Amino acid sequence: MTPPFHVFSYSRGLLSTVQHYAEVVRRAGKDVFPQIQKCFESLEFIFKFIVQSLILFARATYGEIRASFSNNVSSLFGALNALLLDPQTDFRRIQGALLRNLSKMYKELIRVMPAVELTRLVVELFTNIPLKSEDVYSPPKLVALHDLVKSSLFSDKGNLTSLILTGF
Repeated sequence: MTPPFHVFSYSRGLLSTVQHYAEVVRRAGKDVFPQIQKCFESLEFIFKFIVQSLILFARATYGEIRASFSNNVSSLFGALNALLLDPQTDFRRIQGALLRNLSKMYKELIRVMPAVELTRLVVELFTNIPLKSEDVYSPPKLVALHDLVKSSLFSDKGNLTSLILTGF
């Protein structure tokens, strides 16, 4: 196996780890919450590595970005949706860390995924998050929405229509 293949498998492992943390948090004890929160606070660097690895892999193999990557990202967003929908107050810090760092994740993903597909995943994520004025969720969600508006996803007219029509 040549180095690019190793790098690609490492990045796939990182993607799986983030998804695993999103899924396991509801079953895990509070003693692992700090590690999961740190993982979500590091999303920017995790996804920079994942995306750059994927780009290098594609260059080394003269291929396109693998379709399985989009499926893996969709699965990850499904796990993140489930975490954000969980009403348990024990997870609020973890959910807040995820929301505050979400834009850093899709800022990288837009480099290797079709904007329409990524927009669909982001819209689904935001429409599933409750927003009530008395909810502790509100500040992190508002930060995440503000970051979304400043992102390149929002600057594309086709995506802008999809984002605005959902009404978050």
